[in-house]
Amino acid sequence: MPQATYRHYPSFTRRYVRSVMKMMGLPKKPRIEAEVFDQMVQDEGVVHSINGELLMLEWHHGREGRVVVPEPSLS
Repeated sequence: MPQATYRHYPSFTRRYVRSVMKMMGLPKKPRIEAEVFDQMVQDEGVVHSINGELLMLEWHHGREGRVVVPEPSLS
């Protein structure tokens, strides 16, 4: 499986991950953003949220090499 980072995902996910990082006071580095994203998709609380459903969909398709673009009403 190729290494996935936040850059493989639509702007909705990048904004969501970056907002979490800002709240946690983490630096803006691709490696850290990828780690935060990975932790988010493994967190049951996030997965059961509306944003979590979109993140899981993107994570699943990202593993297959595809990119999911959310409908404008979701982003």
